[in-house]
Amino acid sequence: MLNVPLFDLQQYIHRERIFRISRQPRNLAYEIVKIKFIHPEYFRPTRRFFRAVGMTQRQWWAAFRGDVKLTEEQYKQVALHLGITLEEAFNARQLEILFEK
Repeated sequence: MLNVPLFDLQQYIHRERIFRISRQPRNLAYEIVKIKFIHPEYFRPTRRFFRAVGMTQRQWWAAFRGDVKLTEEQYKQVALHLGITLEEAFNARQLEILFEK
């Protein structure tokens, strides 16, 4: 055992942004961050990011965890803000269509 109180463990998971990513359908917010940052946990969004993509913190983290899907406009805005070419973003999106069950 870790000998750590449950609350402390939950707070550590929350602070380090450790989420279960293996949910269906594929998580596009996570995928697009993974294109830019090899390790998505390095991504620390700022107020400027939220303003640029037109989302609140709650909306972003719900999309990043896979609770909700990004809209087309949000997906495009995130890709543009992170400096990902639309071709790379489109290719990542196409892989979702190919591997859906």
